[in-house]
Parts: sequence; C-alpha cells; structure tokens
Amino acid sequence: MPPQTDLHYFGDEGERLPMMFNFRVNQNTFYTLATGNTKPLKDALLATKPRPPSAQWGVFLRNHDELDLGRLTPAQRAAVFAAYRGATRLN
Repeated sequence: MPPQTDLHYFGDEGERLPMMFNFRVNQNTFYTLATGNTKPLKDALLATKPRPPSAQWGVFLRNHDELDLGRLTPAQRAAVFAAYRGATRLN
C-alpha cells in the first residue's frame, strides 16, 4: 500500500491500529545493504514519517522468516538477488 493509504489504517487520531509493519522501509533496507544506494531508503523513511502521535511503525528485517521484496522495482529486486546470490541463508 502507498504510505497515504497506510494512514487510513492508523485512523486520523491513531484510534484504529496502534502499530503496523513498515514494509516499505524493510524492503529498501535490503536494497540499500545490497547496493550502497541510500536514496530509496531515505525516501521510504520520509514517505512513512507522517503518522498520528499515538501510532507507530514496526521496523523489522524479517517477518515469520520470510523476505518479501515485492514493493521494490524489478531492477531493485534483481540487484538484491544479485548481491546475495550464492548466500545459502539471509538470516
């Protein structure tokens, strides 16, 4: 979901969900580690910064031992796969 859609789930005053996983930051963290390009991670952090004061983003690396890169562009995903090709484990 785009960050502006995420805000709907928090609610205007944070009265809905108190916390949501920040998948955008998660996936761009792996891209930054793979390429050294920090711009997409910075953009993800800025895009997800707005939130109600009582709501929080859950920043994480893995969820149920799964690595989801579906929000990256195909080129970004390919760069992550290329960087970690041959790695038998990413945890």
